[in-house]
Amino acid sequence: MSALGFSNDLIGLFNSLPALVLLGIGLPLAGMADRIGYRLFLMASGALAVAASIVLALAGQRLIAVLASGSFALALAVLEVLGAPLLAQVSDGPERVSLFAELRRASSRPSATSSGSTSGASHGSCCPA
Repeated sequence: MSALGFSNDLIGLFNSLPALVLLGIGLPLAGMADRIGYRLFLMASGALAVAASIVLALAGQRLIAVLASGSFALALAVLEVLGAPLLAQVSDGPERVSLFAELRRASSRPSATSSGSTSGASHGSCCPA
């Protein structure tokens, strides 16, 4: 985003958008998903995340980049908020413990897009040598 002329301060603000959207929009959407259905919301937010990623990658103007970043943040917020309730709904006793343990382990692992280390040491428990 610095190639588009944004300052580091503004880029930092964009990086905080997922947390802000999670509080402001994600939690009320989770309440609506209880009534409408988790799967529909998860599929729609996944499609929104893909579309926003493509638009953000191709954006040549600031406004389009900002809107795509906000849409991506909204999609990630919905995915984060609704993932655990859907797992609780579709699983039963013994497998629920292992599913939630795997969800916790996967969400705490640094990804290739995060600022954390992506060396073999950080992924040693899941990637064979």
